[in-house]
Amino acid sequence: MIGILNLIAQQGNTFNEVPFEILIDDVYLDLTDAIIKMQVKKDACSSAVLSLTSVANAGITITNASLGQFKINEQIINIKLSFNISFYITNR
Repeated sequence: MIGILNLIAQQGNTFNEVPFEILIDDVYLDLTDAIIKMQVKKDACSSAVLSLTSVANAGITITNASLGQFKINEQIINIKLSFNISFYITNR
């Protein structure tokens, strides 16, 4: 499953954590044993300038797996220009 989201942040600012909840046809997507990966790119065709994952809470935390809830952890953004964020959710 791939989701694409455009967020705006300014370089050097703190990016506050952002919570997500995934539902498919009004049913929570169970994230138990899932791995969530996120790539930040200048545009869809460029290489990633930042990669985060839920493995060992390396930038993404699954907060309630059975209710499809996770968050991007708070961090300092050191990326110039605007960017696209893509999420990839897979089972282990």
